[in-house]
Amino acid sequence: MKLLVRQKLLFPIVILLICFTGLTMAIGKEKLEVAVFEGGYGIDFNQKVGEEFAALHPDVEVEVWGNPRVGEQLRPRFISGNPPDVVYPIGPAPIDVWQLIQLGKAYPLNDILDSPAIGAEGTFGETFIPSLLESGKVGDNYYLIAGNNDVYSWWYNEGLFEDLGISVPTTYEELLEICEVIKANGIAPFTFQGRYPLYMTAGFLLPFAIRVGGIQALVDAENLVPGAWNNEFFLKAAEMTYELLEKGYFQDGALGMTHTESQVEFLQGRAAMIPCGTWLEAEMIEQIPEGFRMRMMQIPAVNPDVDPAIVGTVVNYWMVPADAKNPELGAEYLKLLFSVPNCEKWVIEKMSLTPILGTGSVAESEALLSAVEVMENSSVVFIEPFVGWTPWYPSLGKVIDDGMAALLNRDISPKEYVDSIEAEAERIRNDERIPKYTRQY
Repeated sequence: MKLLVRQKLLFPIVILLICFTGLTMAIGKEKLEVAVFEGGYGIDFNQKVGEEFAALHPDVEVEVWGNPRVGEQLRPRFISGNPPDVVYPIGPAPIDVWQLIQLGKAYPLNDILDSPAIGAEGTFGETFIPSLLESGKVGDNYYLIAGNNDVYSWWYNEGLFEDLGISVPTTYEELLEICEVIKANGIAPFTFQGRYPLYMTAGFLLPFAIRVGGIQALVDAENLVPGAWNNEFFLKAAEMTYELLEKGYFQDGALGMTHTESQVEFLQGRAAMIPCGTWLEAEMIEQIPEGFRMRMMQIPAVNPDVDPAIVGTVVNYWMVPADAKNPELGAEYLKLLFSVPNCEKWVIEKMSLTPILGTGSVAESEALLSAVEVMENSSVVFIEPFVGWTPWYPSLGKVIDDGMAALLNRDISPKEYVDSIEAEAERIRNDERIPKYTRQY
């Protein structure tokens, strides 16, 4: 009888223990929260990767959310010390990731970058285009992962070039020659996104300066070396830009155009060339006429002693917050998102390039493949310093862009333009409250 009583008492205790254990497992299930800017590419791809992550980690609950103003929603969570596990906080209200690094709010990614890659040989870090990987490093640590690779150069109308019997220019002198031919046929050689001068900063000032003084000209300027912004290299670049303006090679009225308005002018054949990044085709896909062939070219050489095979790219960043509940899971999500298989899918589905080596070759668009060719044939892929959402020195970018607009409006001279940039660079250089950054290629 005593044994029977003990068994009767033991049975419900066992049931309770089983139920309690199951409840504990449910409550204790880890959660990965991913917050993403929802722009032109949407967040469906990130959600698919979230589903893939959940399948690989059945003990993890995954939530991927986003909207166009994700930064506004994330800001109070960073302040309260409760951010998501991984964030892509760009957009109209971006979070300054560089400031977060300075505040110790970014989680180092060295370990995940040193771990084996998914779908490729070597480490995860070795799969990146080196300059894009290094761009997320501050001091000895990697804090940011380049979320995109929007190669930036000049696009041209291949069909129009063929009709006019002109070739892609390889030198500045050849550029002037073909511009004369284009203009003589009643077509603007260039149009541009005048309402947003940064397109011209990235499309003319910086690449011209690099082609006059080499990549070190940009490195010195970014690193705030005294006199770097108004030296002979940048002055010549500003003068060349102004020369194209004075010769009538920029479309009339372009200074007042939005990005889409100017891009329509290019697509309608009223301008032969336009500066833009690789997002151009995807952004304008509904407006591209049937049979229109846009191709990217390398910007022509200026100084015969300087390699012109140098191209810029626009980069924005993912970050794992240091205060996240599960930063290790956030880092693992980035590893899966930027795996070679997923990046190849991204290139095909979104018609956009990634920071991962070799993945652009799977592009199905001839236009995008032309950009891949420009990039892969470049000796240096540099980071466009003022086009992304969070540059190192926002006030410097504003002076550069405002000055570019003034230059194109003939309100200031090339010398006045570069002097104004150097003056702001000097102010930043001498302000000890502003964190300083350095870059090298």
